[in-house]
Amino acid sequence: MDNNTTYSPRQSPEVVGVTTSLMVLLSLFTVVGNLMVIYIFVKHKNLQIAKNYFILSLAIADVFIGTFSINFYNVYLAFGGWPFGNISCDLWLSMDYSCCNVSTLTLLAISIERFVGVHYTAFHRNQFTKKRLKRTIFIIWLISFLVWFPAIFAYPYIHGERTVKDGQCYVQFLYESPSMTIVTAFINFYGPIIFMVIIYILISRTLIKRYKRKYHLRENSIPPETSSERRPSSSRERKYSVRPSIASTTVISPERRPTIATIIGSPSEMDRMRKSYESIVSGDTNSNSKRKADKPKTQREKDYLSHKRAITLLLLIIGAFAITWFPYNLMAVIAPFCRKCIHADWWHFGYIFCYVNSLLNPLCYAFGNRHFKKYFKEIFVAIKKRICCPKAGLVTIKQH
Repeated sequence: MDNNTTYSPRQSPEVVGVTTSLMVLLSLFTVVGNLMVIYIFVKHKNLQIAKNYFILSLAIADVFIGTFSINFYNVYLAFGGWPFGNISCDLWLSMDYSCCNVSTLTLLAISIERFVGVHYTAFHRNQFTKKRLKRTIFIIWLISFLVWFPAIFAYPYIHGERTVKDGQCYVQFLYESPSMTIVTAFINFYGPIIFMVIIYILISRTLIKRYKRKYHLRENSIPPETSSERRPSSSRERKYSVRPSIASTTVISPERRPTIATIIGSPSEMDRMRKSYESIVSGDTNSNSKRKADKPKTQREKDYLSHKRAITLLLLIIGAFAITWFPYNLMAVIAPFCRKCIHADWWHFGYIFCYVNSLLNPLCYAFGNRHFKKYFKEIFVAIKKRICCPKAGLVTIKQH
């Protein structure tokens, strides 16, 4: 590339300034959000269960996207061309496509893991261990890099020439081969989306059936007549016969009522009677709530709730992936048949919108996983105290 090459943005300076600023914010929030996910995972041992390693993998891929992919694309847009040379262009494209491919394969792995966890619980507990999931994640990263790095770097040599013009940066074989563009779109987006939607529907149907069966069994297990209905005067009887020995041996007639001293006989007996009475009264008033609070959940109910939360998180992640990646992949299918139908600005919008997915993933974790939500809140509360109330700590120290 000629070192004297100059570039001019296609847009006005105002539009370029706004776009550049938004891209910087997108990069910043993406990196910070996903670093928080990694920090929470590393710090809290209760989150380091097998299935959450997929979330860690997604967060690491999104950090790479936020750090390298978004910022280099921001420079590309701001300059109106690629100023770094061919090798750096291919390196950026390889890293970008590889990390995006990691995200797609990880979502597929999460869907499969959830499907097996719901339908084959015993097999899932025995086979889906931390060691095996770590191995799966390593294979996902390895496949992604082995596919895109050689394809992007080697294609110009296989083709015989590099047709990417100076000042531009794109994947050569995707631009020259419409069939490759369509196949890539279906492999990286449409195929995974269809697969994940089918998996989600199957899991949802199974959980709904279990939900209905559980409450049907619970309703049938309730007896038609409770003990309180059979013995309506039991509470009154307990009030008058606090101690069974007294009630069974002492008969009090209306004509001859003995004094308290003759029944109780000693101060210690009176204390025991008072405590017994208080426990009975408190037991009557709090019995229903206490039984509900102390009622233990079965392992089946715990598994059901765990699967339900995991499926909610999966739905959020799939939804964010589908919404943010759809515009670009729609244009990728249309472009081979009508290149003039899609303006360059729409391509830029679709490309940037794919990056938004890396920003949304941490939000999905926060809303879909109660543990991540709790720890996110703790971090924000701590930051708020440091920023908004820095003097509060000093005042507290002075008071002590």
